[in-house]
Amino acid sequence: MSSGKSHIRDVSPELRALNTSFPTVTFTTDGEIIRANAKYLALIGADLPTLRGTLEDSLKHPDDVDEAASADLWDALRRGEDRTVRERRISMKGEEFWIEAHYCPLREEDGQILEVVQIGNLVSDAVMQAADKEGQIAAINALQAIVHYALDGTILDANERFLETMGYRAEEIIGRNDRIFVDTDVAESDCYATFWETLRQGQSRAAEFRRISKDGQDVWLNASYSPIKDALGRPFKIVKYATDVTRERQRQSEYEWQVSAIHKSHAVVTFDVNGTVLDANEPFLTMMGYSLPEIVGRHHRLFVEPAFVHSAEYAAFWKSLANGETQSGQFKRIASDRRIVWQDSSYSPVFDAAGELLKVVCYATEVTDSVKRQADHQGQIAAIHRSQGVIEFALDGTILDANENFLESVGYRLSEVIGRHHR
Repeated sequence: MSSGKSHIRDVSPELRALNTSFPTVTFTTDGEIIRANAKYLALIGADLPTLRGTLEDSLKHPDDVDEAASADLWDALRRGEDRTVRERRISMKGEEFWIEAHYCPLREEDGQILEVVQIGNLVSDAVMQAADKEGQIAAINALQAIVHYALDGTILDANERFLETMGYRAEEIIGRNDRIFVDTDVAESDCYATFWETLRQGQSRAAEFRRISKDGQDVWLNASYSPIKDALGRPFKIVKYATDVTRERQRQSEYEWQVSAIHKSHAVVTFDVNGTVLDANEPFLTMMGYSLPEIVGRHHRLFVEPAFVHSAEYAAFWKSLANGETQSGQFKRIASDRRIVWQDSSYSPVFDAAGELLKVVCYATEVTDSVKRQADHQGQIAAIHRSQGVIEFALDGTILDANENFLESVGYRLSEVIGRHHR
């Protein structure tokens, strides 16, 4: 093997500095190794006699060998053109590494290419980091709708998920402004102008945004608009990452409508886990004769008789709620003017996403008049039982019950008539 004419010995100080700092190898114009510095030899894991005459392609990872690309590279180098490539290499020990190689053809005074010097820079960490970032970006692209904007809101690009969400094709939106996704009154508002000015100043914005799809339907996006900055910290574009939450928003609206309907038809009061009043609606305040400031921050015991506050039953009531058990029934409560108010109530524990008890909500309907009527009826019945003989029959005439007045009048004991026929 011959390298042609003798190689250049008068190496400039700059080249000597590069040779000291970076893995450097010198090739013939056919790609055979002539010389290599200590850094390169250590990287490859071989001595110079072993490498001399070796073709560069033999040091590449077998999966990356591309004969056509290699031929194009060396044709360009023989024409005197510099080239920089990033490639995966493999050492004699089988260890993979990535190198960014700058190929520099060396000319003689007559312009003929004598040798090619390759100055390398190890970029394995950078390649791995880039691969990691690319993997993360790919994952984000698969999960979120993404659109890129110029600083004035002009659409630069959008991924498939965004296009599907909004019902457009890429060519229908690229080059147009974000205003196509909002109502005219929003697009012309000061709030919308301020929104984009804030982004241009480098501030991110995140919230739920109402947008309009191609077919005119409302689309709710949980989105973040993030300015992308250059090395000097100046924003040069804006990226929006969004998730379609339209269905969740619709369900939320339905829940809100249901809650609103309940608040109109029921008295509602909210307590913390210890029984302190957090809030109450107007029907509850009217029922109990209080204003909201008079009860917020005070304990539920405000609404019950003092004797009941210290009872085991009242302690068990709040213990059950703290354990997440709903308490329902008719409850005797005391209004602000000390009158008795009977409520048909349901005390419902409310939990957060982690299953922790957040608060207790009471939905109540006043049944004071009904309870009074029931008590009145019971009193009348008791009076009748005291003054008259009373006997109860099943539809077939079988005796179900009889009071003392009746039993005394007929001379029977209760056990002697229960289950027997009228006859």
